[in-house]
Amino acid sequence: VAMATVHWEHGWFAIAPSDPSTSTAKVLADTGVEAAKQSLENSAEVGKRLDAARGILREHGNYGWLTEKGSFVVLNNGIEFAATYTLMLLSLLFTGGGRYFSLDYWLKRLF
Repeated sequence: VAMATVHWEHGWFAIAPSDPSTSTAKVLADTGVEAAKQSLENSAEVGKRLDAARGILREHGNYGWLTEKGSFVVLNNGIEFAATYTLMLLSLLFTGGGRYFSLDYWLKRLF
């Protein structure tokens, strides 16, 4: 439910790409998909904001300590993770859930 009601308006990406030239939306934007073009524009803006944030952190924070476990990202709240988890759950229900958690087990038992 949340995927369709909350995350859908933010597009596909859960973590916003910061470089439009390497974004996977570039392929769709090249074919004329308007939402993909908007995603590339958003990527350019994300890159600007991340550069500004890195500058502030380098000047006023301990940047090495802050980034030693990973880099900073902009959370986009897209449907990417929700869609992935939905597909994994569907696969688990039909193929890998084992005896009591697999849908095919219960269907076979009923019929």
